[in-house]
Amino acid sequence: MKSIPPYKLINIQWHDSRGCYVNWHSLNLQNENAYLCIVYSVGWETYRDKQTVILTPNISDEQGCGDIVIPVSAILKEFELSSV
Repeated sequence: MKSIPPYKLINIQWHDSRGCYVNWHSLNLQNENAYLCIVYSVGWETYRDKQTVILTPNISDEQGCGDIVIPVSAILKEFELSSV
């Protein structure tokens, strides 16, 4: 068995945009759908800078799959998970 990847395993709660209507609709109804989604994402933190965090949920050797880029400004909460 290979060793655990050398990255932090984290859970991030963050705000994301969402789609509303797909058909023609009254603009007066927009306030009914004016809210953001709260998303919970878990993965290995493979990159972070002042603007973005990249979580990679699937890692094998030196490859990753399923990356998601999360804006730091959208993060509500985050915590490190045990990788053992």
